[in-house]
Amino acid sequence: MPAGLGRWLISWTFAGIIGWFVGTFLMFHLLGSGVRPSAGWFVTFMVGWIIGGFIWYEWKIKTELEGSTVR
Repeated sequence: MPAGLGRWLISWTFAGIIGWFVGTFLMFHLLGSGVRPSAGWFVTFMVGWIIGGFIWYEWKIKTELEGSTVR
């Protein structure tokens, strides 16, 4: 496994878990306010997970990888 792949997978998994909790909270909040669920919710949560993972990668992992090569 390449050196950065493990951290990349961990960061995306972490972002996915956070996205899942936020999505679940929003789902129950919206259901409580009378909004009906739709397939669009699933797409929205998946897009949020991907964007969250990308931001986490750019912010945390990429700077760590660049920092380790500079030292």
